[in-house]
Amino acid sequence: MLFSQGDIVDVFFPLKQGDQPHPALIISNDNVNSLEEKYFCVMITGNLTKDEFSFFLDDKMTTKQLDKNSVIRLSLFSTFRDKEIQKKKSHLKREFLLQVLGQFNEVILQPQEPGF
Repeated sequence: MLFSQGDIVDVFFPLKQGDQPHPALIISNDNVNSLEEKYFCVMITGNLTKDEFSFFLDDKMTTKQLDKNSVIRLSLFSTFRDKEIQKKKSHLKREFLLQVLGQFNEVILQPQEPGF
């Protein structure tokens, strides 16, 4: 596989209004990436929405500075193959990747209480 967990890559993200170019964070581990020949990614955007589905990024978290202030939108995720990834932009440092994965687990994967 050409990319790894924690890489920030450029993709055309499938959104309601059609595919839009966006950076995305690869959150699937390298075993999954290799086995499925796909990467599970969450979208990164400059729309600085503050809610439970947002993880704010700053320059100290990545190996290379992103183009603008950004948030990871944990509620916007998709899979991509190698050929659908334009390029690698940066890499999220491990300590922050673990925080993203913890927040993803908490707000996306945990069952909701009845009545929601």
